[in-house]
Amino acid sequence: HFRKSETDDVGTAAFLLAARQAFPGAHIEFLHLSDETTRPMDMAEKKLGTRRDKLTNYLHDIRSGRFPAKPSARVCPGCPAFFVCGPTPDGTLEKKFD
Repeated sequence: HFRKSETDDVGTAAFLLAARQAFPGAHIEFLHLSDETTRPMDMAEKKLGTRRDKLTNYLHDIRSGRFPAKPSARVCPGCPAFFVCGPTPDGTLEKKFD
């Protein structure tokens, strides 16, 4: 779904920077599958520069280990059944063939 905040955030800036680097002069659009809409995406150069600086700092912090892993019982945040299943059991999962 389209969110107004995505026109301003660091994630959008990362996509814009990557697309511009790979395809200079390309027209960049975001496709929102749930809304069935396509929106052109751009950012003012000054704003893109500040987002680039933030992104650079974030990546530096990640590489420096400032964001340690936080184990969680919620192991499948991308799954549509995430809130239904609960945590996976400890140990190795094995398939039973009957």
